Amino acid sequence: MMPPLGARFTAAGAQFALCARDAEHVELCLFDGDRETRVPMRRQHDIHVAMADVQPGQCYGYRAHGPWAPEQKLLFDSSKLLVDPYATSLDRIPTLPRNYVARSVRWRTLLSSPI
Repeated sequence: MMPPLGARFTAAGAQFALCARDAEHVELCLFDGDRETRVPMRRQHDIHVAMADVQPGQCYGYRAHGPWAPEQKLLFDSSKLLVDPYATSLDRIPTLPRNYVARSVRWRTLLSSPI
């Protein structure tokens, strides 16, 4: 049975689960002010799971590791912190600076065609 996606509190602590089929591995990143602690997530098929002893309100994100292969639509860059796509609230609105992507890519060639 697959764990529910997102962050959930259980009797054993907080469980974090994320679907990242093409990632080689994913790290859960916990923040205490400017201090980042990276927790390796274990893989269960396409789902990456980690347990952490945290309290409600914990700031966190993910770093996904994998290939940079635009021709295969694989754009992994572990220097970028990813927002949990299953989060129900954010502590701030993410901003995208002009230099968000460090590598030059023709983005239109990576997007699927509309139906």
